[in-house]
Amino acid sequence: MEITFLNNIPVYQFQNFLNFEEVFQFTSTRKGGVSNGVFGSLNLGYNTPDTSENVVENRALLQKAIGTKHLIFPKQTHTNHVEVVTKKNQYDEFEETDALITNEKGIALAVICADCVPIILYDHKKQVIAVIHAGWRGTVGRIVQNTVQKMTEVYGSNPQNIWAGIAPSISKEAYEVGEEVIQIVKETIGEDVFYAKDNEKYLLDLWEANKKVLIESGIPYHQIEIAEICTYQSSDTFFSYRHCSDTGRFATGIVLK
Repeated sequence: MEITFLNNIPVYQFQNFLNFEEVFQFTSTRKGGVSNGVFGSLNLGYNTPDTSENVVENRALLQKAIGTKHLIFPKQTHTNHVEVVTKKNQYDEFEETDALITNEKGIALAVICADCVPIILYDHKKQVIAVIHAGWRGTVGRIVQNTVQKMTEVYGSNPQNIWAGIAPSISKEAYEVGEEVIQIVKETIGEDVFYAKDNEKYLLDLWEANKKVLIESGIPYHQIEIAEICTYQSSDTFFSYRHCSDTGRFATGIVLK
């Protein structure tokens, strides 16, 4: 990934996606906003103790920076539910939704995170974009597979033409989970995405787990880019819930120009 400054707001961008001039993609950092303290400064999450006024202004700053009038966030609840966004329904709440897709220009789709895995998809043939929020629940719920299937059903996408980006999120070195989580991972993803630790604890690789499901969904492995930036280890740049539970949220998004 490389960093770009938009009106003094730093965003990270996937190298592979820079080859497509018709899309703009971004991952914001915790810098460039108006929030203070542990939310300093570009907190984009309403579900935090930060003031709603700060979040409104921060989202407006980001929206201006990326140059779109329509910046859409779903109401994320760790589901595997996918919604289609159009200009007719773009002001809907998108309740209990953790992935969005569209083929309409000018609508920026985004999710907020603070360790969970944000993923963007782009079908360069059918001109379809998607954004996904995948914590461990969404990952084992195979939300990325649901999203690819939705792109295929609604827009006729061929997974072979889809490019994917796995944005900054918690790495396996920092993501310790219990055996109850691992049992579900075994059943839904497999045994090659976690590592035994001590005291019945495990390290779960959400990057590899989602990459595996993307490949199983038909996306070529060479069209999947992983940022390999750990939010926990880079908590001075990105919000990390595991590093500090009283924290903000950053965004990952994509828009068809």
